[in-house]
Amino acid sequence: MTSILDNALALPGAALFGVCLLAKIFTPRVRRSFGRRVYNIAYRQHEGVARLQKRLRHPLLDLLSKFTALTVSVEFYLLALPPLMWLAGQHGVVAGLAICQCMALSTYMTCVMKDMLSSPRPYMFFRTCATKLSAPPDTAPATAAAVQATVATVTANAPPKDAVATVRAAAAVNAIPTPLNGAATVANADLSAGRHIPAETAEQCQSGKAYSAPPTQFVDRGLGGPTQVAVIEDAYRSEIEYGAPSMHTWCALVLPAYAGILAHQLGALSALQCAAVVAGAGCWATWVALTRLYLGVHTPVDLLLGALGGCASLGFWRQLGLAQIAALGATVPATEEVPWASWLGFYKGQHYLALAAVGGLYVTALATYPVPESHTTSYEYAVIFLGAAYGGLIGCTANCSLVSHLLQRLVTFGNAAATAGGGGNRNNGGPVITAAEALAAVAPDALRQPVAVVLLGFVFVAAVKLLSKAMLSELLPKLLDLVPLRLRLLWQPPVHPSGCVESKPKYARHGHKKTETVVTRAESGEGSPTGPPPKLQRRQSSVGRGVFMKTPTLPYDVDFLRKFLNYGITVYAVIEYRHVAALLLGERSQWHPSQ
Repeated sequence: MTSILDNALALPGAALFGVCLLAKIFTPRVRRSFGRRVYNIAYRQHEGVARLQKRLRHPLLDLLSKFTALTVSVEFYLLALPPLMWLAGQHGVVAGLAICQCMALSTYMTCVMKDMLSSPRPYMFFRTCATKLSAPPDTAPATAAAVQATVATVTANAPPKDAVATVRAAAAVNAIPTPLNGAATVANADLSAGRHIPAETAEQCQSGKAYSAPPTQFVDRGLGGPTQVAVIEDAYRSEIEYGAPSMHTWCALVLPAYAGILAHQLGALSALQCAAVVAGAGCWATWVALTRLYLGVHTPVDLLLGALGGCASLGFWRQLGLAQIAALGATVPATEEVPWASWLGFYKGQHYLALAAVGGLYVTALATYPVPESHTTSYEYAVIFLGAAYGGLIGCTANCSLVSHLLQRLVTFGNAAATAGGGGNRNNGGPVITAAEALAAVAPDALRQPVAVVLLGFVFVAAVKLLSKAMLSELLPKLLDLVPLRLRLLWQPPVHPSGCVESKPKYARHGHKKTETVVTRAESGEGSPTGPPPKLQRRQSSVGRGVFMKTPTLPYDVDFLRKFLNYGITVYAVIEYRHVAALLLGERSQWHPSQ
C-alpha cells in the first residue's frame, strides 16, 4: 500500500516533467488558454502587491527580505553543497549529488513553465487612473496604428520619467486615447524591449475596437502613485525573466523538504523527524513567498503556481532521486530501498549505459525547450543547471574519476629519497609508494583541518572553472566553425529574435513571425528612433548563415555549449576533490564510488 501511495504521489511531477519535455508541442495551446488566464490574474493582483508594499514597507523588512532571497539563491547552494560532499563521507557525496540533481530538475521545469506561460512580473505593468470607461468607439485603422506606435515608445531601457513624459506628450499632441484591456489598463509584457501589449488589446487595436479612456496618469516603477509596484532590490530591475511560476517559492519548498526525505532514506533521520523537516520546509517556503510579494517581483498567482510545482516535483524526485544515483553506481543503502533503481533496469556493470541515458534525457530537454515570446535568460539558466548536474553525475560514475587514478599511481624514490623518506615507506617496505601516501606524508598539519580543507577545495574549484572557461572560449568557436552549416542549423538554441544582434533567417522554424515595431511606426508617419542592428563583419564565419548571434563575435550556440561544459567541469571538480579531502582528513578515499 505504501509503495502504491508513493508512486501515486510521483505521478503529478512525472506528468509535469513530461509536459516540459514536450514543451514545443504544448506551448502554443498553453499560451492561448492557461497562459492568458494567468496573465489576466497577475494583472488584477499587481495592485494588491503595491498596496501590501505601502502598508508594510520598513527598512528591517527590506533587510530580511533581501537576506531571505540570498538563502534561496544559486550562490547559497554553491557554498553549502561542496562542504557536505567533502566532509560528510560517501553518504555526503550521495546526498549532495541528489540535491544537485533535484535543483537542476526544478530549475529546468520552472524555466520552461515561465517561458510557456509568459506572464510578466508585477512591476512590468502600467496603469492609468481613469475612473470611468467610455463606450467602445469606432476607431479608424490609422488611429489604431498610431495607438500602437504610442505604446511602443515606452521602452524598458528608457528612464521611467522620460518614458512617462513621452507617452503623455504623444497623447496630448495626437489626442489619441489610451488602449485598454477591458479596464483602464496598459501592460508592458516584453521584458527586453517593452514593445508588447496584452494579446486582447493587440487584437482590439488591429481591429479598431480598442476600449478607451482619458490618459490621466501613468504609473511606472520609481514614480509615486496608488498602483505603483516598487522594485525594492536593485538586482531585479534588470531581471529578464517572466514571473509565473515563482522559482524561489518552488525551490524553497522542494530543496529543504527533499533534503529531509533524503536524510531519512539514508538512515540519518527517523520518519517523525523527516515529517518535521518537511513541515518546516513548508513554513519556510511560505515566508519566502511573502518576501517575494514584499520585494514586488511576484504576484500571488506566481507564488501559488510555484508552490504547486514544488510539491509535484518533490513527490517525483522522492522516488527517482536515489534511484538515479544508484543506477550510476554510487554507494547508497540497499537497492531494495530504492525500488525504482531496479525498475530502470540498470545494474552493476551498466553504469555507462545509465550515464548515457541521463545525458540523452538532458540533451532532449534542452532541444525541446520552447521559444519565449520575448528575450529572456531562462534558457541560459536551464543550460547551466543541467550541465552542472550532468558533470556531477560523471564524477560519481564508477571509473570516471581522474583524481583517484592519479592518487593510485606509484611513485618511485631513489636511494637517498628512500632513506630520507623511510618513515613514509614503512607500510610498503620499499622505495615505491602511491601518490596518495606521498601526499599524506608531506601535507602539513595546517591543511588537515576541516576549514583549511574546505578553503583549499574552493580555491581548486575556482581555478578549474576559470581555466576551463578560458580553454572552452578559445576552442569551441573554432570547432563549431568546422561543423557543416546544415548540421549546425539543426541545433540553434531557442532564443527570441529580439535577443540577437542581427536579424537571422529561418525564424519560422521556431514558429516566430518577424514583426518589428519600426514597421508600425512607419505606417503612422513616425521615423525610427534607432538605426538597424549592427551587422557582422565579413571576417566572421557566421555571417549570413542563419546562426543566432549573441554579440557580433559570439554565436548563441557557442555561448550555451561553453556554459554547459564549463559548469559541468566545475561540478565534476567538486566531486573529484572529495578524494583529496578524504586523504587530508585521514579517511580512506573512495577511489570508485561503486565499491
